[in-house]
Amino acid sequence: MVLIHDMIPLDHPEYTRAGQDVKFRDRFMIAAQGADLILTISQASAERIALWRKRLVVHRSAPIVVTPIGTRLAAPDARDLPASLDLSRPFFICLGTIEPRKNHALLLDAWARMAADHPDQPLPQLFIIGRRGWENHETFARLDRLPAGGPIVELNGLDDGAVAALMMRCHGLLMPSLAEGFGMPLAEAALRGIPVLATPLPSSKELLGDWARYLESDRPQLWADEIFAISAKPLQRVPALSVPDWPMHFRSVTGALPHLSE
Repeated sequence: MVLIHDMIPLDHPEYTRAGQDVKFRDRFMIAAQGADLILTISQASAERIALWRKRLVVHRSAPIVVTPIGTRLAAPDARDLPASLDLSRPFFICLGTIEPRKNHALLLDAWARMAADHPDQPLPQLFIIGRRGWENHETFARLDRLPAGGPIVELNGLDDGAVAALMMRCHGLLMPSLAEGFGMPLAEAALRGIPVLATPLPSSKELLGDWARYLESDRPQLWADEIFAISAKPLQRVPALSVPDWPMHFRSVTGALPHLSE
């Protein structure tokens, strides 16, 4: 039995480290040819696994069972937040490794649009939370050019409690990803009732349905307009959405075990 999270390295090799697609293909072939049961974390991923199994002419067709991963919320703890952060003004968060598929460039473009559209008004803040990843040199360079004291702040090294503290006080979670297998920040925000702006990826819509507000990944002006409108209103919370937890995940895994005897 093997769990395959997603097929992003084969679906989008342009978003991964150089050579990662070849390594992933080799590992996938071993798993697909040898496993008696394949688990994955979303129906969207299951469909991609089945498609790539056909493309790569894998003759074995082990059952593919969806077992969504669980969400466990950390307790907010603001003690380790940088003292320089201004939490008195509206802010949004983007959570995840700074890598190409997370599409941070769109958010940088959106804030540039807001600055041009509202030159005499204070802009909402954007806290980009996550370490720097790979193959994203242009975005890294743009982040390095950000002025000190500006509305966009890059944060890395925060523990789970500090991230939770920011999430609880933000005006919304922004997730303009170009590809996802699941989207853990989406689940965390939904469980806390925090407004979400996200791209309409199959896995995201599978997880959140109509609960989130979806915007296309190549429309920075739409993101800018929506973000600015939200920031002009008092901080809002919406009814929390039920998402899978870890007991549910392992019940799904246990329920899949009879497939091993088929």
